[in-house]
Amino acid sequence: MPPKRSAPSSSIAPTKSSKRARLDLDLTEDALEEMDKQELISHVLKLQSHIASTSNDTPANASPPGITPEELAAKTSKTRDMMVRGIKSQMKWKPSCKTNSAKFSYEASVTNPAIFHKLFKTPAGWKKKQLQYSPEEFAEFTRCYIEASIRYDTLSIQGKLVTVKWDEEGSVFKVSGNYGKG
Repeated sequence: MPPKRSAPSSSIAPTKSSKRARLDLDLTEDALEEMDKQELISHVLKLQSHIASTSNDTPANASPPGITPEELAAKTSKTRDMMVRGIKSQMKWKPSCKTNSAKFSYEASVTNPAIFHKLFKTPAGWKKKQLQYSPEEFAEFTRCYIEASIRYDTLSIQGKLVTVKWDEEGSVFKVSGNYGKG
């Protein structure tokens, strides 16, 4: 059996530079009072650069890097049209349409989260995972009432709510709700 390692001569392990940087940013009130003016100024500058590097928020009206506002509008319009067609294609006659309880579910991915935020008019720093709209509010986002023609009637989005779920990690959104005879 090999021999066990002996304990190192120094009991303090070296810290990583990122951990050391975090420790430098977290100072007590007493430590700040003991600092002279130049040290305080350098500490404030270090805090400002740390905040700027960790802040990922962009203004709501700014377009993301690498995409122009015209491209963003075009991609949003294309995503909206595809969503409307996808929901319409799911609207088929079922017996549950009589009670307005037939379900639809449309899932899509977007290349840039700004497309989702523009489509559903959410701010860029929005962190919630789910939105709920009335069918009338949802019609404002799609810019049309989604209807599908059947033999002697028309199917449309019904019910109290249309749910929009957003997964920011995968840039995927899912729209679900009820439809039936309107």
